[in-house]
This record gives sequence, C-alpha cells and structure tokens, in this order.
Amino acid sequence: MRGKEMNAQRRVLVVDDEAGLRTTLAANLELEGFEVSEAPTAEAALEQLQHQRFDVIVSDIRMPGMTGVELFRRVRTEQPGVPMLLMTAFAQEELVDSAMGDGVFAILDKPFDVQHALDVIARALAAPAVLVVDDSVTARATVAALKSRGLQAIAVSRPADAIGAIDTQRVDVCVLDVALPGLDAAHVLKELRARQPHMRVIALTSTMQLHDAPRLSTLGVSSFMRKPVTLSALTRGIARARASRS
Repeated sequence: MRGKEMNAQRRVLVVDDEAGLRTTLAANLELEGFEVSEAPTAEAALEQLQHQRFDVIVSDIRMPGMTGVELFRRVRTEQPGVPMLLMTAFAQEELVDSAMGDGVFAILDKPFDVQHALDVIARALAAPAVLVVDDSVTARATVAALKSRGLQAIAVSRPADAIGAIDTQRVDVCVLDVALPGLDAAHVLKELRARQPHMRVIALTSTMQLHDAPRLSTLGVSSFMRKPVTLSALTRGIARARASRS
C-alpha cells in the first residue's frame, strides 16, 4: 500500500496514437497508484505540458505528425530533467539510434510485457545515476559528456570509491573499464552486484580483453563495449541496459 501511496504523488504522461496500447498502459499505471494523463499525438502532449509538469513521459516514436523523438527533444529543452521512455516496433530504425544517442532514458520494443514496462518506469522515477569507473581524466570527461545529454552521472577512478558511491545513492548502470591498472574486475563486480543486484554493468574493454567476456558475463556484466567509445554509442548502450530485463 505504501508504494501506491507514494506513486499517487507521481504524474505520468502516456503518448501513443494506438488507443488500445495507450489505454492499457495507462490503466495499469493507475492500478499502481499513479496519476496518468493520455495524449494521442506529440502535439497533444506538448499542449498538456504547457499546463502541467510530469514526473515521467512514455511515448511512441512513430505517430502522425511530430515523432516521439522530436517530442523528446522538445521536452528536454522545455522541461529538462524529466525522464522519457520511447516505445517502438521498429528496433533497428534510425530514429531509435538517434533518440538513444541523445540521452533518452530507455527504449521499449513493442510488443512488450506491461509489467516489464512498469518496472522500467519505476527505475526512471527513482532518478538513478550512471556510475563511470575509469581513470580520473577519462571518468570526469565521460561524466561531463553524459550530463550534457541530460543524464545523471558520477565519476570515480578507484574501485573503493565505486563501492562507496553505490552505498550512498541509487545507481542503475555502471560503466566499468575492466583494464584499469590494478583492478580486480571479478572482485569489484561481485561487490557492486552484492550491493545493487539489479544494477546493469557495461564493461569497457580492449581487443585483447574480449576473451574475458564469458567469465565477466557470469559475474553480472550485461554488455561489452570496445574502447574507444563515442558518446552516442555509450548513451545508446546505457538506454539499452536500462530497458533490459533483470
């Protein structure tokens, strides 16, 4: 009951021209205690956004008129800090890559399980941060770049600081350079996952380290990215990680 009471203070906007999916998702959110508004188009959503602020927005990408990606960019400008999830039945389309590269919270591939969608929305509402564990210069630069895309992020360069960071705040994705000098990747991964079991871990690796992928996967690494990594590629990886199942 307490969870529903807390949700009652949260406002969610669901945007989709497909009425059946929109009303189904809205109804399930209402059952969880959220206050929900609906909009059949991005233009209608923008009209609602002129009069009220939402805690999270869930929108389809392909709709008549303005796309969900265009809506996301308007929201980021007009109501910065509001997390947005995008839904699509076209997982490989260019719009999806563009949205993820621009810092959308997560992409939900249609058709999706409603409970999974509710779980991802709950993650977004928790206002989690991305923890970047790398050498000090790279970590600070990466965090600054992620913040420029609207993501909350924390930079650390020592494993002990990484463990301390997740002990004090909510982290849902960790970007870990497994090639850091003196790093015991297995130990760090076990410590991180013990404290936050649902945290997704993206391992940054070199070509020489790819042979470690099977072992690291068993320790909780959800995906691997080969360095150097572009900002757009990293934000896409984070969005995919956030939409993945536990």
